[in-house]
Amino acid sequence: MRNLIVNADDFGASEGVNRGIVDCHNRGVVTSTSLMVTGRAVDEAVGLAGDHRDLAVGLQSTFGARTSASSTWGTNAPCATSSPGSSPASTT
Repeated sequence: MRNLIVNADDFGASEGVNRGIVDCHNRGVVTSTSLMVTGRAVDEAVGLAGDHRDLAVGLQSTFGARTSASSTWGTNAPCATSSPGSSPASTT
């Protein structure tokens, strides 16, 4: 038997990223995520992780000049599929 692990990066970067990761996890696409502890929505991400105990969460090391205050991440991060088991949704 083979398993596929789909990890979503940047959990905690913004509210939109958080919603997208949780949505994809609820649809059965994302199995794990990495928590961006310097993200502007890290507190929300921690709460969501507590609500979704079957979502594996690791810590992400963030090196560089970007800070949470200057982050320009978008507010929407749609799931790659429109429903569990379907093909990727169109972005147009």
